[in-house]
Order: sequence, then C-alpha cells, then structure tokens
Amino acid sequence: MAEEPEAVLPLPPLAAAAGGEGLPEGSPETATPEPPSSAAVSPGTEEPPGDTKKKIDILLKAVGDTPIMKTKKWAVERTRTIQGFIDFIRKFLKLMASEQLFIYVNQSFAPSPDQEVGTLYECFGSDGKLVLHYCKSQAWG
Repeated sequence: MAEEPEAVLPLPPLAAAAGGEGLPEGSPETATPEPPSSAAVSPGTEEPPGDTKKKIDILLKAVGDTPIMKTKKWAVERTRTIQGFIDFIRKFLKLMASEQLFIYVNQSFAPSPDQEVGTLYECFGSDGKLVLHYCKSQAWG
C-alpha cells in the first residue's frame, strides 16, 4: 500500500513568533551576557527540547456513516485545541451547521474541547502519531 502524502494544517501565525529579532549574533562563547529586555521571551514560552516536535502527526479514521477524508494524515501544532481541530474537520468535510462531529481517542473517550493536541499525543500517541476517530454520531464513551 502506498504511503499517503502528509498534509499540513494551515494555522495563523503566532504574534509571539515575530522572527529572530533582537537575538545577539555570534557564538555563545564570544557573546557577552545582556540583561533581558521587556521584549524577551518569558520562561513559560521557551521552545521545547530538540527531541519534541512542534507539530504532531495525526491519523484520522472515519467511523460509521461519516464521510472518509482523502487525506488521513495531518501535521497539527501541539498547541491546537481539539475544538479548533473539530472546526477544521467540519469545514473540510463541508458539514452543515446542524450536523454534529465527535472525536474519540483510542476508540474509547471523547477529549475535552479545550484539550491541546500535544497533551493528548504525550499521553496516547504511539509510533510517532496520534490516532483519532471521527464520526457524526456518538460511538464510544
């Protein structure tokens, strides 16, 4: 079976990611320490370590009578919420406003709409991806 191309979920740019402006040039050995400015990045918004990816691979599987998406594998930012991802799938499938869409993890439970994809991946991801099932009617949980 041929491997499908990976699609990247388009997201608006973050205001905090304004480029590398204000960063000192040169090697760390020759750079003199400077006091942090008010525009410096706070400790809570530092980049994760090198082994942590900024985007999560999500494999989507249809359940029941829900339309099957041609693109099943998506790269989604870690900070994307489940509700934002549901909105994207609803728009992609062209569902009417009256139609519901349910997302399930491990074919067992529906994550909270404000849950971040990165947290779900850390807890339930395997083989480098997070598998989510989607359907138009309640299936599990």
